[in-house]
Amino acid sequence: MGNRRKKQKIMSAKEKELYQMVLDSSRLNLSYTDIVSVEEARVIARALKNRRAQTRSMTLYKMNIIDEAVEIIMEALHNNVNVRYLHLLHTSITSTGAKALSQMLTANTTLNFFGLSNCSINRGNFKNLTEGMKSNSSLEQVHFTENQIGVEGAGELAKVLTSNSSIQLLSIGEEQILSRGTRSLADALAQSSLDALSLQGVRITYVGAKALAESLRNNNVLSRLHLDFNHIGDLGVRVLSENLKYNKGVKKLQLSGNSISNDGAMAIGDMLKVNSCLKALFLTDNMIGDKGTRAISDGLKTNCHLTFLDLTNNQIRKVGAKALADALKWNTKLQSLNLEDNEIGNFGVRAFAQVFKYNTTLRSCDLIGNNFIGQLGVFVLVDASKYNLYLEETLQFFF
Repeated sequence: MGNRRKKQKIMSAKEKELYQMVLDSSRLNLSYTDIVSVEEARVIARALKNRRAQTRSMTLYKMNIIDEAVEIIMEALHNNVNVRYLHLLHTSITSTGAKALSQMLTANTTLNFFGLSNCSINRGNFKNLTEGMKSNSSLEQVHFTENQIGVEGAGELAKVLTSNSSIQLLSIGEEQILSRGTRSLADALAQSSLDALSLQGVRITYVGAKALAESLRNNNVLSRLHLDFNHIGDLGVRVLSENLKYNKGVKKLQLSGNSISNDGAMAIGDMLKVNSCLKALFLTDNMIGDKGTRAISDGLKTNCHLTFLDLTNNQIRKVGAKALADALKWNTKLQSLNLEDNEIGNFGVRAFAQVFKYNTTLRSCDLIGNNFIGQLGVFVLVDASKYNLYLEETLQFFF
């Protein structure tokens, strides 16, 4: 007799419910507090292998899952052509799990997004996992947050970047990769096709910022650089600004929460005078005062490319506000200006109101949370809104 198809085990009512949920969900969110049994994993795998499965996105959250179950689910994704997004959160990854993930990444040809958050994967296991990423030809976005990958993990990711040309975005958050790990990634940028690099809260310091800055000299591929909450300080901003003056790639730069004061802002202002590529600049949660704001304003007067500037929660008062308002008399490119949580006062509001009557480029100016804007400030803004319809939309949000 010919080969007979292996009989499928009859599922219980609970297993049938799980099977149908996996089969019908385009966004599958699996969250368990109990151990995922091997039998449950087989049900999930069976559904994923079904051609009728609708699953495009899989999130595994707080799954206390045994190794064999991980292997079964990951094996089901080897030849799966539907799932594009896979994110594991608060799920411990053992050496067996890392190996299963690596094998899946080697075999799978359709996954676009892969992320690990709070997965407590040790550095040895992380190295095994990255082996599968090196040859994967479909991955475009890779995210790692709070996994304790350390300096060595950053080094392994650098090796991935030099061998995998499909990855366009690498995001690392709240990992202690420090300046040494940042240097490894910076060195890899010269050989990668990465479009976006996000290193948020990873303690890169000035040394790491310097390494990244040097890598930008001849790199016109990277278009988004996010370095929020790394305390790179004025020195770090200075070296970044110097190397961004003639960079033709970076269009979006995030430097929020980096202890930038007036000295750093002056370097940014000098960079804006000559940079011809940057479109969006985020400087929230820093210590930029009036002197630094004047320097940035001077840069805006001649800058013909920046369209978005965020200066939320700095130390800008009426003199800095007046400088920005004066810059808007000359600047015809900036479309969005965020000045939330500063202290521009009535004087600053009046300066902006005068400009708003004539500037037709600015689409949004956020002044929420500014101290000392009284009835006079409100009056002049209302009056300016008669001349500027875009400002009227902002005022609706303001009140």
